[in-house]
Amino acid sequence: MVELADFYDVDIRELIDGERKSEKMEPETKETLLKVSDYTEADKKHSVKKAKRRLAVCIAVPAALLILIAVALNFLFGNPVSKAMAVHNAETILNIRFGRGEYEVKSVGYWIEDAEYFVSVGKPGSTDSHYVMNFGMFGNYRYDDYEYKVLHKGAVFERMDREYHETVLPALGEIYGENAADLGFGTVLTGDPEENENVSKINRLQENQVALDQVFDYKEIGREYGEVVLMLEDTDLSAGRLAEELKKLKTELNARGVYFQAVSLSITDPSSASRRGEGKGYDIVGVWHFPAEDIREPGLAERVTAVMMK
Repeated sequence: MVELADFYDVDIRELIDGERKSEKMEPETKETLLKVSDYTEADKKHSVKKAKRRLAVCIAVPAALLILIAVALNFLFGNPVSKAMAVHNAETILNIRFGRGEYEVKSVGYWIEDAEYFVSVGKPGSTDSHYVMNFGMFGNYRYDDYEYKVLHKGAVFERMDREYHETVLPALGEIYGENAADLGFGTVLTGDPEENENVSKINRLQENQVALDQVFDYKEIGREYGEVVLMLEDTDLSAGRLAEELKKLKTELNARGVYFQAVSLSITDPSSASRRGEGKGYDIVGVWHFPAEDIREPGLAERVTAVMMK
């Protein structure tokens, strides 16, 4: 503007106003000033648009990052809103299905693998009347395991398995030491018989034989349906060695008040891995579901040989 005022010998205010104060403006001068004015206005609009675009980018990028972070956190840890919705929906379903106060929510958790919430519910005062309800990311009900856990006594069988194991494990620790006991456990055999069992038929507990919250005598449960599973290490993998260990196991457990219907015993030779070659495994022998009543002399080694797996 200063350069224009000097060139045309006019006052800057006259340039701004677009006319001379004292005399009529020459047409060429007016045309030039109008062009300058139009250019300035266009430049201003362009600058405003550019500034708006920059502002939009400055807002959009952090917003997008925040959204991504929120989605990631929601996937990894869930969110309190969805968790609250899951609990509310669980309580609503419980009241409709059983009546108010019959079942109640015990706890709620989040499962990252499937990005879902699981709500544990149970009947007050009952040990076995409990199950888990599953909800999606937005608190929507998906499924539950009521039929298995309660109707088909799954919770009872799980408790029996745990309680029988808790009687077997300390005894195995006393007999074989804590390290060996870590490789052994007790379980209650339930459900339908397995196919291709290589020994005489094994008794399995059925759901119609138990009741919710029933108290069990694990000496009797062990005799009828219990199984001890044990893995030992030795370089002697003969049938005679297996027979010897079976006799020891039965004698020592019975002396401690622990009984079983069957035993699955295996013996491994760790040193065989180097002899067989890298990646080719190791030597192992064992018996599966071997009946306790067959652990007797004479003929134990022969009975073991007949069903021994290598």
